[in-house]
Amino acid sequence: MEGAIRPSPLLPEHNGANYTVRGFQRAQTRTHWVNARPTKSARGLEELVTPSVGKNPARGRLSSTAAMLDPVELPDLFDLLDAFDESAVHYWLDGGWGVDCLLGAQSRVHGDLDVVLPRSDVHRVRTMLVSRGFVVVRDWLPTTLAVRDGQGREVDLHPVDLTADGGGDQILQDGAIWHYAPPVEGSLNGRSIRCASAEQQLLMHQGYEPRPVDHLDVHKLAERFDLPAPPPFDAAE
Repeated sequence: MEGAIRPSPLLPEHNGANYTVRGFQRAQTRTHWVNARPTKSARGLEELVTPSVGKNPARGRLSSTAAMLDPVELPDLFDLLDAFDESAVHYWLDGGWGVDCLLGAQSRVHGDLDVVLPRSDVHRVRTMLVSRGFVVVRDWLPTTLAVRDGQGREVDLHPVDLTADGGGDQILQDGAIWHYAPPVEGSLNGRSIRCASAEQQLLMHQGYEPRPVDHLDVHKLAERFDLPAPPPFDAAE
C-alpha cells in the first residue's frame, strides 16, 4: 500500500536485486516489496540518474564515483558538525561516518557524510551549506538532498519527520515510509555524536551487492556489538 509504514526487522528477506547506484542500495533494502528493475552501472553519471518508483535514492549518490570525490576527513567532519550545532539542528549520522561513531574511531576513508535531520530544517541547512561553498548536485526531496563543495566533498541530507519514539520517518520516492529508529550516542576523538544504531546499520547494509567497505563496516560492527552478520555478509570469509 502506497504510503504505508513497513516493518523493519533486523534481518528481513529481500528479492536479491543488485543495484550499482549506491543511492538505490538502501532503498532496495527498505522497499523490497516494490517491483523494480536493477539499474546498470552508470560510472561518472550521477547527476544524470533520475529516481523513479521502485528506485528510491536514500543516500543519493553512485558508489562508482566514490573515488572521484575528495574524502571527508576528520577535521572536515568536526567543522561540519560545528556548523550543524551552531544552527541548532537536531541531527544524527548515518553511513560510514555513523559506523565509525559507533566504533569510536575512524576506521577507513569516507567519500561523503550522511546526515539525518528533520525535514523542517532542510531549507535552512541547505542555505547554511551553500554559504560555505557547497552546491546542490542532487535534489531528490523529500527523500534526499546532496551537496558538494569545490573540493569534491559531499554531504548527503536525509530528511525525516521526527516521531514520538525519538526516531524519524523518511518519505521514499514511491511514497513508502522508512522508519529510522532513535539514534544512539557514539563518539570520535572524545566528541559525543548521535548516530544510527548498530542494529539499524546492519539492516541498511542489506539488499544490494556489497562493496569491500561494506564488508569491513558490517564485520566490525558485528564483532564490536556481538551481533550476527546478515546475509550476504555471513558467508564472507
